[in-house]
Formats: sequence, structure tokens, C-alpha cells
Amino acid sequence: MLEYKMLEHNRLEYKGYTAEIEVDIQAGVLHGRVRDIQDVVTFEAETAAELERKFHRCIDVYLKFCQDTQQEPDRPGLQPDSKTIALKATPDLCRAADHAGKSIDSWAQDVLSEAARRSLEPFA
Repeated sequence: MLEYKMLEHNRLEYKGYTAEIEVDIQAGVLHGRVRDIQDVVTFEAETAAELERKFHRCIDVYLKFCQDTQQEPDRPGLQPDSKTIALKATPDLCRAADHAGKSIDSWAQDVLSEAARRSLEPFA
């Protein structure tokens, strides 16, 4: 079952963290990297079951390290960079936001949220 899940989505999830999975056919290994955090957390294995175990172990070790060093662990979606987009207030952007009766930030958030929702519909 795990093999199917990985092939379909190329990701694993554990304790709120998501890892992207890549296959290195020549080396015969699977590589994983935790997404959406500033810290670099990677792991690799030769089988899907081993990869899932190593991912869980990496997250557990990462969280323990942060606790032992009294550092706040990175959490997906909490980094300022992942929530902030710099927009140049072009005349078209200003007109579109004004026409919608919204601020540029509010308009851009609505437009991007709708675009993201539509782009994810085929995967639902």
C-alpha cells in the first residue's frame, strides 16, 4: 500500500511535515526532502518501507534536536517567506483591485486562492 501512495503522490506526511520523494534509478535509492520549512531535512533509503521509517525518524530527531537546543522548530506554513508575496502595484493590478472594491493585498489573496483551488481540482 505504501508503494502505491508514494507513486501516486510522490510525498510522505508525518506530524504535519511533508516530504517530497525522488527516485534515483541509477543509484537505486529513494531520496526525501522535507518541504515548506527553512531548515534542510533530508533522508534516503532503498525501499519504500525503509524510506517511510527514515522519514519518521528524521522528523523525530529534528524535533528532539530543536527541543534539546531550545530552538523553535520550523513548521510548515509558518515561515514569513511562505506567506508573503511581493507585488509591484502595476496600473492593471490597481484597477482590478479597485474594480473589485478591495485592497491590492485582499484582491491578490482572493485571486491566488481561487487559482490554487482550481489547479488542485484534478487531484481531489
